[in-house]
Amino acid sequence: MLWWGAHVAPERTGSHCDLRAGHGHPVLVFDSQNRLHLPLTTFAREATRQLSPGSLKVYLYAVLPFFAFLDASRPPDNKSGSWNAEPERIRRDVAEYLEDDLGCVVRRHRHGFELVTVTGRSRANVGGFLAALKLFYSVMREIGCDAAENPLLDASWRWLDEIADEGDDTDDGRPAQDA
Repeated sequence: MLWWGAHVAPERTGSHCDLRAGHGHPVLVFDSQNRLHLPLTTFAREATRQLSPGSLKVYLYAVLPFFAFLDASRPPDNKSGSWNAEPERIRRDVAEYLEDDLGCVVRRHRHGFELVTVTGRSRANVGGFLAALKLFYSVMREIGCDAAENPLLDASWRWLDEIADEGDDTDDGRPAQDA
């Protein structure tokens, strides 16, 4: 079994010293080889803008087993890990992890997105895991560490959002006229 860990800095209280003073990160994440995992450490720092300290801790502990899964399943010559693989590969890894490790059933819906069904053997943190991983990839893209699309966002939903943002335009780009 591979071990991944996170060292969480204590919150600043009274005379206690803040461990962030030396490195600026609220959490340091280490992989199974006891090496600093910079993407997850950076994610924790950036996610503090959106999450409470307690939620950040829950999110980190929800994704750590997935990163251990990736670490164990990657080829030995892939030193950078597979968290930043092509979006389709990441979606396959997530589906495999959901099925094998979390006990879910994953199937493709007729409209092209993936349905995740929680079963009797599923762990209770499936929703937390998916939310945490979605935020991880959003943060990595925002800070420029991952130029690819967020693998947990469906492309058709982004396309629908873009259409909605354009407003009520006609096919030729002119605003629709009120009747």
